[in-house]
Amino acid sequence: MRLCAEEKIEGVLAFHSLSIIWYVSRKAPEEERRKWIKKLCTLLTIAGADNQRILEAIDKTDFRDFEDALQDCCAAEAGAEYIVTVNKQDFAGHSMITPVTPEEFLSLIA
Repeated sequence: MRLCAEEKIEGVLAFHSLSIIWYVSRKAPEEERRKWIKKLCTLLTIAGADNQRILEAIDKTDFRDFEDALQDCCAAEAGAEYIVTVNKQDFAGHSMITPVTPEEFLSLIA
């Protein structure tokens, strides 16, 4: 996030991840959650997917998790070079974008 704030790299977040973050942080006060979401939206580019990309995600049966298929389509729509994930194996072999772990990503940009 620091590199995004310093405008050294462009970070992209899939639009549907915002609702996941909202849900996961539900124990925090609503006002704080709204601040976090707003901060993310100022530091990162929010990527969407058009109808065609969503239909592609639906047809990506090689992904076990539909949310991963959506991530892949949003990353492709945004022109991302990498998908940074702790579950690289969920994307390996069928992602349009190269999956890397956070550690691998940090090595790539060093």
